[in-house]
Amino acid sequence: MRKLLLIALAVMMAPFAVRAAAPSPSPMRYVKVDDGTEIALRVFYPDGYVAGSKYPALMEIEGYGGAASPNDGSFVGDPNYVVVAVSLRGTGCSAGKLGLFSERSSKDGAWIIDHWIPRQSWSNGLVGIYGHSYGGLTGFLVAAEVPTTAHLKAVAVSGLIDDFYRGILYPGGISNYGFPLLWGAGLRPVSEHTSNLPFLESDAHCRRNYLTHLSTDAVPQPTLFLDTYGSPFATPDSFAIRNALMTHIKGIKVPIQLGQQYQDEQTGPRGGHVLWENIPAGLPKRITISTGMHNPNDPTGNKRDWLDCWIVNGGDTSKSSSLGHPCVDVLNPAKRVLLYFESMGSDRLAPYISGDWPLPETVWRRLYLRGDGTLKPT
Repeated sequence: MRKLLLIALAVMMAPFAVRAAAPSPSPMRYVKVDDGTEIALRVFYPDGYVAGSKYPALMEIEGYGGAASPNDGSFVGDPNYVVVAVSLRGTGCSAGKLGLFSERSSKDGAWIIDHWIPRQSWSNGLVGIYGHSYGGLTGFLVAAEVPTTAHLKAVAVSGLIDDFYRGILYPGGISNYGFPLLWGAGLRPVSEHTSNLPFLESDAHCRRNYLTHLSTDAVPQPTLFLDTYGSPFATPDSFAIRNALMTHIKGIKVPIQLGQQYQDEQTGPRGGHVLWENIPAGLPKRITISTGMHNPNDPTGNKRDWLDCWIVNGGDTSKSSSLGHPCVDVLNPAKRVLLYFESMGSDRLAPYISGDWPLPETVWRRLYLRGDGTLKPT
């Protein structure tokens, strides 16, 4: 039955469920955060890893496979980075109770960045956050919770929702029950449990932590339905507003790149743009906007460029990313908006480049719709 449900959900929501191939197994580790709760994580060493050498780390944190199988494995094995894959509190082999996009989960990630990663023998003390969709949303919230820039140096996330109420639950004031319910009560828990099943079967420590979840990782809590899904009226205390990325955006303190797809049918077409416009003043930022539905859709490796130039190269504009792209271009404020149209021809991956969004060079035209269906220009 579990397999049939997973197949059915995969067919209905294929773009959201696409996952990278599982990386080579590495030991599950259990880290006690500040309140004593055990958070499960796994460390994936870079290709060509040299014992005794120091590396920067990239964190990917979510509640699908998490530590068992990172949802975004694009940096696993990258020769420049150690990847730390983390299971959110109350999911997989982590202990505790799941609070969807909760501040407590964000504090867990922040604690690992500030207190666990820098103390590892392979760490040079520098950390970045990356992720798409669930991993992008939680990564953004973790970045907003990190108290200083002592260790966290850059963020590259995509597939975001700026405001859970306006962006996904009631877009345009119209209820959108379908996707949140399918995801919250179906795809997310099924993905979590199937990905973590090998550890649940083989690791007694994992099973002990799993029993502390109180089923919050299997079925969304009634209060979540009453507070958000079931009511068109949101207040500052509602889940959708309290946990929204926009509510926490002032906590972002490091250079950040956002990714957005024009036709994102799952997390919506507005999150990246709106968040980018509201990033705290003075922070280096960049946005990649591209065609396509909900997928990482990183046409020319922009996440890698951003993280390499800020973390590996320390913002040095005389150097280049591992893809050979000059950091002087990657970090140039006049080139911080990249629009990929990806239509046809040999130059389809050549972006339209601008310095701001909305594009300063846009020519705006206001149109009025008549009763007979025709448009009346101003």
